Amino acid sequence: MKKFSQISEENNGLVVDYILKHKPQILLLTGEVGAGKTTLIKKLVAKMGALTPATSPTYGLLNEYETPNGIIYHSDWYRIQDPEELYDAGIMEYFNLPAMFIIEWPEIGLAHIPKPYIKLEISHGNGHRDYSFSEIS
Repeated sequence: MKKFSQISEENNGLVVDYILKHKPQILLLTGEVGAGKTTLIKKLVAKMGALTPATSPTYGLLNEYETPNGIIYHSDWYRIQDPEELYDAGIMEYFNLPAMFIIEWPEIGLAHIPKPYIKLEISHGNGHRDYSFSEIS
């Protein structure tokens, strides 16, 4: 789909603009610890005009942000051990709502995520990041 290379974390506005242009209902973010997933989401949520700043939902599992363009649900599945935990917590029900759903560390529940979605892989090194988008349908 699209790739952005050698982008500094501070200058990832092109990546945010690309996401906003494509308006995915589901956006999956993958990458190592420290790749910049949460930082990117903070910038995206702010640019969409959220009333509250984005924070990491690692322990709460799900954050909700209201924006003039609708609701954003942000979930972090880093600590999930079994996909059944997502159902038990009611997370899977959010896919039925008219909102943008952003998931960090989606790998554990990938088989349970409805298609289509956009997957964004972030890799980093030497102060730069590479952002690779894939559309999964």
